[in-house]
Amino acid sequence: MPDDGPGGDSERSLTYDFAYSWQSTYGRVARLIASQVETGTVLDLGAGVGTLGHAVGRYGFGYLAVDADDDNVAAMRSRGREAVRVDLLADDAVARVLEVVEAAETTVVAVTMLDVIEHLPDPDRTMRLLRDVVDRLAVRQPVAPMVLLSVPNVAHYDLGAKLLLGRWDVTPTGLLDATHVTLFTEERLDALMSSNGFAETCRDDVIIEATEQRAPGDFPVFGSTMLATHLRALRDGADPNGRIYQFVRSYRGTSDGRRGEAEARRVETDAVPDAGSRPFLSVVVRTQGTRSTLLDTLTSLAAQHDRDIEVLLMVHSDDPDTLARVDGEVARFEDGFSRRVAVRQVRGGGRSRPLNEALVSARGRYFAILDDDDIVTPDWVATFRQIVERSPGRLVRAGCVVQGIVEREPDEAIDFSVDSGFSADHPAHFDTLDAVRSNRSPSCSYAVPLDAARALGFTFDESLRVCEDWKFELQIALTCGAADAERVTSVYRRWRSGGRASLDEGAAVWIADHEAVIDGLDETPTLLPAGSLRRIHELYRYVEQLETELGRRRPDDGPYADTSR
Repeated sequence: MPDDGPGGDSERSLTYDFAYSWQSTYGRVARLIASQVETGTVLDLGAGVGTLGHAVGRYGFGYLAVDADDDNVAAMRSRGREAVRVDLLADDAVARVLEVVEAAETTVVAVTMLDVIEHLPDPDRTMRLLRDVVDRLAVRQPVAPMVLLSVPNVAHYDLGAKLLLGRWDVTPTGLLDATHVTLFTEERLDALMSSNGFAETCRDDVIIEATEQRAPGDFPVFGSTMLATHLRALRDGADPNGRIYQFVRSYRGTSDGRRGEAEARRVETDAVPDAGSRPFLSVVVRTQGTRSTLLDTLTSLAAQHDRDIEVLLMVHSDDPDTLARVDGEVARFEDGFSRRVAVRQVRGGGRSRPLNEALVSARGRYFAILDDDDIVTPDWVATFRQIVERSPGRLVRAGCVVQGIVEREPDEAIDFSVDSGFSADHPAHFDTLDAVRSNRSPSCSYAVPLDAARALGFTFDESLRVCEDWKFELQIALTCGAADAERVTSVYRRWRSGGRASLDEGAAVWIADHEAVIDGLDETPTLLPAGSLRRIHELYRYVEQLETELGRRRPDDGPYADTSR
């Protein structure tokens, strides 16, 4: 594949004979080596025409080149490089590589494989070979060599966006080089290296915004189109690798050496729990551990008909006594429930910190939030499951009622009392346009698909002092859609004094963060559910008719002038 990507040297008689530059892969690898060792020789496996030799020579390193192609070896020798033909797929490859080093009578400080492993059919076998070379060199010389790789990123935005249009354009060189037989994302590369006993030490990845995949033609997934802007925002939120053209990484062998194949498989499968072993719902309860209402919240969870849940009780406090007290509250419940509750201490940060820490460790298919004064009905979990069964992958929402409670004086026997009945302050059904206007769903009334949130990189915005749950809900709903049930399954308790942040925080804080949420989400195009255009159309008509009635618009000013006469 091309080392420099688009704009590099034109193709010559040798397919991968590319010019050297300090911003190329070769320059980056040379800098990584020089930043970690001062002198020695670089052993380049799959060296091509030996361009790396020029780069490392600038730093005073020796260079040994190994390649399987006779033409490449001949080209290197004609340029004064020490080059030997070795087929890395051969059974005696390790012995042959060690012979090359012994003949050179030098200390190898770095072993490189640049744009190699994607051309080979069995990357794990290649890494085992590389590990053997490194281990044997470590025994024969004063230091163990580092390992450096460059690998093209198949998860570059250009490839994913183009594939949405049904295009998978293999090219002579580039991200989809016609000779690539194994494709890598960062996750796959990390798994390959760690399972073979290598730990990353440094990186200097090649970042290219527009690759050779953008030709031919002007595709709507590129440039500044609305579709491209939306897709780019989704891709950037998912992970930071959308613009990485090549991963350029250095590694050291770990002390425990290569792990067994069974353990390597276990590490890979543990990353995403098997659907059969995951609880349906991860319930995150955030608390500062100071209110007796927490016991009500836990009791309502213990009474669930559907007990396929895990409870992450996030204690947002630095006080060890508070943590111990909350642990004691959980221990009062019968084992069938208490063993499903994990008590976690959360230090520092604002209201979002407990939620973000829970997002990392949660195992459920869906993710729900309760504060320590919320109450849910016994069919709360079961109702969410019923909605998911008919509308999988969407945000799911059920009805919620509000109850006012009053904080009592500290010297009174109870710390709160109820001062109102239940009121239906929130709409029975989720409406996306209405939800954008203001927060219409208390966090206890909905659950979100956890894998979707993680895949899209959605977290709770820790820069917000309030409204963090509303922003999170909107991000999911605007991307995944929403489904609901009219049945009331939760009680949102509104404190008349103290308590809820909605009354603790000043109105100015709420207005500022409310506007910040809308401004942030409004920076990219938004998906709207079917039927939204008709509703917007009707809303504009209604506004224009009101303006006409109020004398702010002449009847013939708007598109509905004829129908309003």
